[in-house]
Amino acid sequence: MDLITEIANHLDEFLWGVPMIVILLGTHIYMTVRTRFMQRKTFKAIRLSVTKDPDSDGDISPFQSLTTALASTIGTGNIVGVGTAVALGGAGAVFWCWLTGVFGIATKYAESLIAVKYRVKTKDGKMLGGAMYAIERGIHPKIGGKKRSMKWLAVLFAVFAVLASFGIGVGVQTNAISNILDSAFNKSLVCDLGFINSSKDTDITFDGYGKIYDENMWTDFSAQSDDDYIYINNSNNWKSPCVYYTTNESDEWVGVGMTELDDQPNVFRASVPDNADKIMFTDKGISLVSLIAGLVTTFCIALVIFGGIKTISRVCEMLVPFMAIMYVVGCIIILIINGDVLWQTITTIVTSAFSPRALGGGMTGAGIMLAARYGVARGLFSNESGMGSAPIVASAAQTRNPVRQALVSATGTFWDTVVVCLMTGLVVVSSCIKNPDIDTVNIEGGRLTSAAFAQIPIIGTPVLVVGIVLFAYSTILGWSYYGERCIEYLFGKKGTVPYKILIVVILAIAPVVSIDLVWTMSNIFNALMALPNIFAIIALTPVIVKETDYYLYGNRLDERDTTPIPTVNK
Repeated sequence: MDLITEIANHLDEFLWGVPMIVILLGTHIYMTVRTRFMQRKTFKAIRLSVTKDPDSDGDISPFQSLTTALASTIGTGNIVGVGTAVALGGAGAVFWCWLTGVFGIATKYAESLIAVKYRVKTKDGKMLGGAMYAIERGIHPKIGGKKRSMKWLAVLFAVFAVLASFGIGVGVQTNAISNILDSAFNKSLVCDLGFINSSKDTDITFDGYGKIYDENMWTDFSAQSDDDYIYINNSNNWKSPCVYYTTNESDEWVGVGMTELDDQPNVFRASVPDNADKIMFTDKGISLVSLIAGLVTTFCIALVIFGGIKTISRVCEMLVPFMAIMYVVGCIIILIINGDVLWQTITTIVTSAFSPRALGGGMTGAGIMLAARYGVARGLFSNESGMGSAPIVASAAQTRNPVRQALVSATGTFWDTVVVCLMTGLVVVSSCIKNPDIDTVNIEGGRLTSAAFAQIPIIGTPVLVVGIVLFAYSTILGWSYYGERCIEYLFGKKGTVPYKILIVVILAIAPVVSIDLVWTMSNIFNALMALPNIFAIIALTPVIVKETDYYLYGNRLDERDTTPIPTVNK
């Protein structure tokens, strides 16, 4: 298993390294040029997104299609991911993340256009579409004088999308929900590894017997041993106490299991090296909070997904605007609190994108390349432009022509990256500037965002927790629909019910299992499903340009496309 994990990690790093950044960002720029910077039509697209078109072919309204797509794209990555980008790439990463979102609008437009253009319908009138149908129906290269089918590539896309839906769409998200709630109710104990002499609380000593900042934890140094023991009174009734430590040579947390003493029940001991400087106690057992969170999430998701796209879209139509507004309002409150450093924040982000720049408690911008690497990667991963996921639900929308719905779908990238990720970036950077005590060198990305929201008295942390839970829940809804449509493409309608049952099973067990490998494999499948989709976009660029010139720049957005939609036997 260790070998498989190592191979998966290397493949993940390769796919989401320079190659994928070049492919996706290159496509973003290429489509921006070929569509003549269609991003300038964004505000018209926003108006179209709230305009109903009930007399057109489709299963759901344009707004329901948009919110369902946003349900999967506006996720925990918008909160934790941006903080991670800032922690690793400096303040300038926010600028590159935002710029990636601006260019990504064109790719989201292009992939949604061909998804609607080549969609099909079932005998009962239900719309089916996505990259798999665009590849199968739209791309027929001539080889040896004969047109060849590319269905094999369409099948690969569908397979990778289904596999990704099990991981990043379902397992990872429900695990995130249970973890954030478990952390809120069963807090880990974190402290510096300083040893206080039992007779003088102000004196720090490194021998003898003492206690560490908390009456339930103490240390026992032994001159005869290379290692020293950490003890804990298990007053929290943890199932499997574990201690993590860092050393003065490495900031990486290392976990060590704890052993219960034979002569002192409920007292646990672990050995740590002499150079340990920070410790964290936590519970690696299955907590009651995790179990309850997993079961409640499973029940709530099952109620929705078995109702089909109309039920999913109705829930997303109500949930997505609420959770996005709640989160943005929280960000605005923090920016008001940090108002005195807001202009400095903006200038720091811009200047750090092109030069090294210190941030807050010591983080130094690592220059253009590092800021661009993490900022671009975060933007690409966050908005899913080019991945081929959102066009699956775009093809179900009621629309007069492909360009009209493509414009609506493109606003998803605008809201996800240009607005939400930017707000998170401003909050994180401004908080670091205003509070230089925040350890931006050693703190991980998620904690940067948590530290920022903790500035709001009383409600700050709860707003963040609720936001993460709702974002993760909505992501499950969106990705479960993507996977269902791909299963239907592969196996027909008969495959959808077993797929939904499997989704429910994964939802139930994900909160209580380790999913590091699942996360890594999901990243790999996301990259692999993006490659056929990007190929379809590039191959069908002449179609995209022709449709764009006719409907968008020819002022024919209200004109109906009379091309017959084929009926398939699914």
